[in-house]
Amino acid sequence: MRSLFKILVVILFFSCVDDKSVQKEKTVVSINNSSIDSINLVEELVSDLNLQEDVKDSSEECIFDQATQTDEFLKGIDELSDYVWFEKEKRAEITLSDYWDLSIIRGGCDHFELTAKFTYKGKLDFEKDKKLLFNKIVWITSLIEEFDGEIIERCLKDKKYSETKEDEYNYYVEFLNEKIYESYFLRFNNDNNTIIEISYFIN
Repeated sequence: MRSLFKILVVILFFSCVDDKSVQKEKTVVSINNSSIDSINLVEELVSDLNLQEDVKDSSEECIFDQATQTDEFLKGIDELSDYVWFEKEKRAEITLSDYWDLSIIRGGCDHFELTAKFTYKGKLDFEKDKKLLFNKIVWITSLIEEFDGEIIERCLKDKKYSETKEDEYNYYVEFLNEKIYESYFLRFNNDNNTIIEISYFIN
């Protein structure tokens, strides 16, 4: 009888141990499933955010077609053949001489810009060196077809422009021609090196 009792005790003991193991395994599995569900949830949230960004981008389309904003406008111009094109900035850089550099920007999303900026490694005076500076503007606007080169040249030659001295280093020039009056701007600065640039904007 005692032997039978001992056997029953041993069976009951192992039965309890097995139940705890099963419960423990179930708990582990439950935790693992929770972790997997959390990862899936995060991935779904990230996917939703990316989708929202794509929708936002597509709803904010540019007014001006950026696919056409390439360096094609410079090709075939021998005087500017040594340019380096920066696609992201829509900018060309050209070294004209030891003293002169030229930067040309053509592009935009909501506002289209065509700018030619000359940089002289030294100081020039706007009044004293006006002829040299204006000759640079006439030269570049005659080379790039999108500039109204003939009108600009005529305005500068006939002095059909207004000058504004903004401070010691900066001048601002407006062309007195009804076709280009509100779309073209000429600026001069000699705070460090000398910069003269002409810009054409379409809003």
